[in-house]
Amino acid sequence: MPTRKQEDSATKAHILKQAERLFAKRGYSGVSMREIAQAAQMTKANLYYYFRDKESLYVQVLEQDMIALIEALEQASQQGHTCHEKILRMTETFMSLVHSKNTLIQMTVRHFGGLEREIRGLVRRYRVQLMQPIERVLKEGVRRRELRALNTRLAALSLFGMMSIFLAPHLLELPLDEAESEIVPHTVELFMNGARAR
Repeated sequence: MPTRKQEDSATKAHILKQAERLFAKRGYSGVSMREIAQAAQMTKANLYYYFRDKESLYVQVLEQDMIALIEALEQASQQGHTCHEKILRMTETFMSLVHSKNTLIQMTVRHFGGLEREIRGLVRRYRVQLMQPIERVLKEGVRRRELRALNTRLAALSLFGMMSIFLAPHLLELPLDEAESEIVPHTVELFMNGARAR
C-alpha cells in the first residue's frame, strides 16, 4: 500500500504532466489554474495544495525538463566506445529533446520576461550537473589520447554552445534548409576537428 508521501509524489507528477501538455499547447497566458486542475481531475483548491501559483508550477515543469535532459545526457555519455561516439550520442540526445520540447522552449524565451530571474536561477542550480557528463567524456578522450590536451571545462561549454545554437531555428521559427539528420554529424565533426588529437 503506497504511503502518503508516495501518493503526493505521484499526484504531483500527474499535475506536472498535465500542466506541461497544456502550456505546450496554449502557452503560459492561455492556461489557467482552473484548467490545469480540470485536466488533472482535481479541484482548484487541491491543486493549490501542491503548487502555490501558476508561476511556481511552470518553473517546476521546466525543472522537470532540465532533470530529464541531465539524465538523458548522462545515459548517452555511457553509450559507445570512443569519445567521438559518445559525443555523437549526446548531441543526438540533445537534438531529440529540443525537438520534443519545441513549443515549451519557444514559449519560455518569448513570454517570460517576468520569470527571467527564476529561470536563470534554475539554470544556475543545474549547470554543473548539465556539464558533468560532457566534461567527463572529454577528460576520458584526452586521457585516451583521442583528443588533444585541452581545458575540458571550456571545451564542454563550447560543445554545449554548439549544440544549443540549433535551438535558434526552433526559438525564432527560422527555416533551416538542412535536414535535422545532417545537423548532428555536422556539429560533432566541427567540434572534433578542433579537439581531435593530431
